[in-house]
Amino acid sequence: VFQFGGQSSHQRRWSLSVVFLFFGLAIGPWLMWTCDSIGTPVLTSQTGRFLWVGNNSATFSHYPADSIDRSEEQAWIGLSPEELDEVDRLSTDEIKQSRWFARKGFHFMTSHPLMTVRGALLKVMAAFSWRMSPAREGMIQLVYFLSYFPVSVLGVIGMFLTRRQWRQHCLIYLLFLSFVGLTAVFWGHTSHRSHLDVYWIIFAGYVIGRFAPARFSSLLAAPTSA
Repeated sequence: VFQFGGQSSHQRRWSLSVVFLFFGLAIGPWLMWTCDSIGTPVLTSQTGRFLWVGNNSATFSHYPADSIDRSEEQAWIGLSPEELDEVDRLSTDEIKQSRWFARKGFHFMTSHPLMTVRGALLKVMAAFSWRMSPAREGMIQLVYFLSYFPVSVLGVIGMFLTRRQWRQHCLIYLLFLSFVGLTAVFWGHTSHRSHLDVYWIIFAGYVIGRFAPARFSSLLAAPTSA
């Protein structure tokens, strides 16, 4: 367990070093490959397009009830012939095309600040919603709600109750914060949040173990040999 607020500066440096080491081992080869292939070390050459998809006048034409892909189709229809020609002209340079889309996304965000803030809130709500995004048929939605609702509620309660252990849990908090930030800027469906659910399940288990009757808690305990 990493404790960035550890008792000594040596422990903090060691924890950070281990995190950055594994982070570098995970993404280093990919960055070297993209640098060799397209001339720039990037995680993806589609960042600009993703930013534009999440920040244009058609973003919420279908999303979040339907797939963001449907909203993207609507956004493409809204491009002028000149803009479509420019996109086609830049198709041979992924980075320049990505930057072109990024400028359009940033222009929309700066031109419509209130709409951008409202949209950011809607995106985060969609990602953490008790209703699936994109929406699914009734039975699937019901199963999703019955499983996700108690986990999300108890998970938040568990995070609050264990707030004094923030040093041990800071990496988990950073995962949640980074997801919220990226979702607010770009977009998010409920499936994109699934990697966070496991942590809420753990926190929910803590709440159950703490407040469940002793008899019920003994049933949850691992059996011991005679």
